[in-house]
Amino acid sequence: MIEQGNAMSMFGKCTEEVKTRVSYATKEALQRLAHDAQMSESEYLRTILMIHVHGEEDVHRLHQERINKVVNRGK
Repeated sequence: MIEQGNAMSMFGKCTEEVKTRVSYATKEALQRLAHDAQMSESEYLRTILMIHVHGEEDVHRLHQERINKVVNRGK
């Protein structure tokens, strides 16, 4: 479970860089997957990494909390 302070930093400004090298076939597959998800490659990889590190349930909950703040803002 993610604590509130950590939750905010999880969706904070992305300042850190992670680099890796992959095969041409892997890069092509990534491009297809990101395109199919209507995301950039960076956004797709960031989402996968966040889910793997923090857990799908917490990432989903935090996205929902962000949406709720926007929806309920005018109320």
